[in-house]
Amino acid sequence: MDLTKETDKDAFLSRTVRVVEPEVSVQELPILHSPGLGYLTFEDALRVAYLEGKAYSDNQSLMQYLHNMENALIAKDINNTAKGRPNMSLKYTDESGKMRGYFLSYEGVLNDQNVAETNEGQRFSDQPVLYLLDLASDRESPMTGGRLINGFVDLYKRNYLDQGNLMPLFMQAREQTSFKIIQRQLQKIGQEVGMDFELIELPTYTEGEDTMHPVIIRPIVKK
Repeated sequence: MDLTKETDKDAFLSRTVRVVEPEVSVQELPILHSPGLGYLTFEDALRVAYLEGKAYSDNQSLMQYLHNMENALIAKDINNTAKGRPNMSLKYTDESGKMRGYFLSYEGVLNDQNVAETNEGQRFSDQPVLYLLDLASDRESPMTGGRLINGFVDLYKRNYLDQGNLMPLFMQAREQTSFKIIQRQLQKIGQEVGMDFELIELPTYTEGEDTMHPVIIRPIVKK
């Protein structure tokens, strides 16, 4: 093309460039009904690490620290997107915009040697479960834990139970906190979602000064 000629210059300048953006599959997330609740993602890693430090100040052996928490959040988000899994992790933010607590949960395959070595756990080993990895708050807002649990139960019902997917839950429950919540609330939660729940307790172990209770919670259709 001779750019010294007017016609050629006009032809060159009149060309349009069309940028083709790659198609991205965006998964629609269910609307969260409780005020202050939002989805927890890798972008929250710094705030999660800060809250973890406050929540486990009495037993730092339970802490994952920033590097591990950031990796867990990134891996969760990548797997959810690649495998079409729902985001089951939540955060609670107060009216001032300050994050007060979080609930880290994700779908995965149960691959735990301690579970596989028990008679009760063998039937769940290498099977899909929802990991309830961590529930923590800054301890300054007494309603935070309850709102996060209720939000998770609502998502569990909509994303799994209502779809006919009776996926079990697995968690390492702290004896003085989360394990007591399970014991008190499991029957009530079952009534709310229209299910019975079987609580399978595996051998306990000690982490620092805490007794930890590995548990599998299996939903059962009411007869």
